[in-house]
Amino acid sequence: MAPSHTDHPHRTLAELFLSLLVGVVIVSLLELELVPALIILSGLVVIYLLYRLVTTAEEIAEKL
Repeated sequence: MAPSHTDHPHRTLAELFLSLLVGVVIVSLLELELVPALIILSGLVVIYLLYRLVTTAEEIAEKL
């Protein structure tokens, strides 16, 4: 059975945070401030990869 969002409420918060950061990047790009937008975008990628690493580790730990 697939886990629901209520099983992991921190996932919903992380998704909301990532959506907010994407919005900031889009606004920065529209304002042509490319350097801050690229810094935020690279930070967003790192945060997302860490988030996926943690959730994957949790799923593996649950199976053990």
